[in-house]
Amino acid sequence: MKTCDKSLAVFPTFQLACKALGMLGDDREWSNMFGEAIPTASSPQLRQHFVKIIMFCEVADPNSLFDQFWHSMYDDIEYRLRSSFSMLNLRLSNDRLKNYVLYKLEQLLNASATSLKDHKLPMPNGRLMDEVRNKLFKGRA
Repeated sequence: MKTCDKSLAVFPTFQLACKALGMLGDDREWSNMFGEAIPTASSPQLRQHFVKIIMFCEVADPNSLFDQFWHSMYDDIEYRLRSSFSMLNLRLSNDRLKNYVLYKLEQLLNASATSLKDHKLPMPNGRLMDEVRNKLFKGRA
């Protein structure tokens, strides 16, 4: 039976090497904290909570945390879009909803002089956001 000695393995980054050696903590505590907030918090509150965790806690993998919880952060966005277009049965793709969540998170981070990029998170699709702004603007005229 062969054993793998992790101390002899070569990793592409220092972070991956430290993680393999158990020197880095995982994001389980942040995941648990966020998961506990879901039953009682609104989508805007969850987005604010996510931003606080990303900004003030040492999250090892922000993308993983985002991928795990973005589904809980869009209810109000979906409702607002459906109401704005008077289409209560409007079906939005996961890609669009995810993009809207990223957009809202970027706005919250910008208010604190930071960005999704600074936290190694994906940026929202700018073209889609321009379309949304244009549709909402035309709807108000």
